[in-house]
Amino acid sequence: MINTKRIEEIVNEARKEFKSRVLPTVMVIGASGSGKSTLVNTVFGKEIAHVGVGEAQTKGFTRYDGNKLGLNFNLIDAEGWELGEDENIQLNKISEYLDGVKKSGESIQVIWYCISIDARRIQNMDICILDLLMKRKEISKNVFVVFTKADMDSPSHPNTSDEYLKIIGDHFPQLKCFRVCDDQALNRQHFDMSDMIRCSSERIDDEELADIFVAAQSYELSLKREKANKFAKTSAFQAAVAGATPIPIADSIIIVGIQIRMITKIGLIYGFNLMESVAANGGEAIISQIGKLLAKNLGERAIAELTKLIPGIGTLVGSAANAVVAASITYSLGRAVSEYYYSLYKKLLTGQQASGGDIIKWLSNEDFLKGIESRIEDYQRMTEEN
Repeated sequence: MINTKRIEEIVNEARKEFKSRVLPTVMVIGASGSGKSTLVNTVFGKEIAHVGVGEAQTKGFTRYDGNKLGLNFNLIDAEGWELGEDENIQLNKISEYLDGVKKSGESIQVIWYCISIDARRIQNMDICILDLLMKRKEISKNVFVVFTKADMDSPSHPNTSDEYLKIIGDHFPQLKCFRVCDDQALNRQHFDMSDMIRCSSERIDDEELADIFVAAQSYELSLKREKANKFAKTSAFQAAVAGATPIPIADSIIIVGIQIRMITKIGLIYGFNLMESVAANGGEAIISQIGKLLAKNLGERAIAELTKLIPGIGTLVGSAANAVVAASITYSLGRAVSEYYYSLYKKLLTGQQASGGDIIKWLSNEDFLKGIESRIEDYQRMTEEN
């Protein structure tokens, strides 16, 4: 007998957990025309100026609140400085703003300092601002230099980006530098956009914020898949622990809770808020169907398959068998859900319509169950190798 009431409680708990989250904060800074807006638009797939109006704070800085604007990140946009501006005034303005951020308790997870290749030279202002940023312990490891418009090296200046790299390396040998441009094909073939995004996510200490950053960016789809599959492994371990109790897998409400949370988290990594999308099309009753499918259909089917796939599983005693089954089902489900959202996201990137809420129909599909069965073998092979 499936405890529908408890499943609905689990769903509500998941909705509360994922409804209002602390978001990673990204700061972009550089001279006017250095390509800050284009960089943000490329990484996150949104033209922030078209999403909403930011909140002007200290003069020269605008903060966009992700929760208010429906984004998975906060953005601090520093007004571009102009040639001829007084360096001390600019440095004091930046320093005062960062003091205010620190005092407020907010932290900045990623700082992209943009320098355009088209400018043909690194200004003393660039060096002074970078020096200021690198001397602040709370942010120094989160600073990256981004050489924008890297495709603008001209016959008269064929090695501008190499010159930039040497200058920055001489002043700040610990700083990571990346070359990017506005052309996506060139970015993927010749430049460093993917590396910049990966490195930025890896420098975020808080794992939850790092996951949300990966969810927010739309450029590096493979990074989303890696994060999702990693979470599937984590959830499988949790399910194994929960399954090591002498109760039938199909009735384990604890494992169902782990699986519902996993599906929700994987959806968020790909930018789909399962809780919101299905609530708009029928509320908790639809979400509860996930729990019923996992607890009844998937559990019974997978146990039968495991009996055939793993020699001797039928003779394993209670807790050992349950742990193996729980982990296998959960990992296989997580990988399948990840691939589902991966294909869905690829559709969005090509301009096709796709809804995260369609996962309800997909979970009920016979092909889905068959896919889970094939993945169970992959999980068993992986655990044997480790």
